[in-house]
Amino acid sequence: MGTIFISHCTKDIEKVNELMEFLQVGMGIGREQIFCTSVNGTLRPGTDFIQSIKVAMKDCKVVIPLISENYMKSNFCFMELGAAWILSGEQDGGKEMWPLLTGKIKFKDLKDTPLCKLQMLCLESQDDMAVLYDVLCDQKLVSKRNTPLFNQKLPGFMGRIRPKENDSNVILHSDERGYYLAEISEIRPVPPSYRCYKIKGLVESNLFGGYQSGETHWIFFHAGIYEDLTVGDFVRFKFSKSELKQYSDLKNARDIYPSELKKV
Repeated sequence: MGTIFISHCTKDIEKVNELMEFLQVGMGIGREQIFCTSVNGTLRPGTDFIQSIKVAMKDCKVVIPLISENYMKSNFCFMELGAAWILSGEQDGGKEMWPLLTGKIKFKDLKDTPLCKLQMLCLESQDDMAVLYDVLCDQKLVSKRNTPLFNQKLPGFMGRIRPKENDSNVILHSDERGYYLAEISEIRPVPPSYRCYKIKGLVESNLFGGYQSGETHWIFFHAGIYEDLTVGDFVRFKFSKSELKQYSDLKNARDIYPSELKKV
């Protein structure tokens, strides 16, 4: 049985597969260390799968519940979550439980549960995945820390784990520190003293009082302040000022002026 138990809803199989791959390829965790019932080969044919889950839950060191809207609607998932909560803590088996929230589920959605006192992480947060990596390294669940490889694989994982929608339907929300993560999708020709890049998605609308028809968002700054970018780059940025403009070739373009920006 694996030392890491991934508790999840089978309806979230795409996210589960992405997480499994990132744990192995991005974090260096061996496949044999992970128990995940949705992955082929985890449960042997002819075995009592419920008994296998009970044994795996008892024998593992860490439980990572992937808590989604589907998870919250599943009685079976709640049974696993309850078992993990009972077994967590130094006095009750010494198991660690690190919930990963995903999709529209937020911490406030669990405020009326025993999990309300637990520190939780967000699957779609770059910073939180870095925290998870650090904790896995500290717990000796990663055979050898390789931070450069982790940083190389993280942006691609973030891009895949986010909703696969048209750019205009992808809403970018800030993390708890006020940073946004976005992918560069287009470079706009501007005078040499400036740089202008279209981002994939729209920054959350409550900052502007709503969106205009056909609105697109562009990062705009003076050349030399930040490094030049290319299509496909992921950037982490903060901003305090933006301006909605209309150009002959663009219907409604919002220039976002970053106060901090770094390629990741």
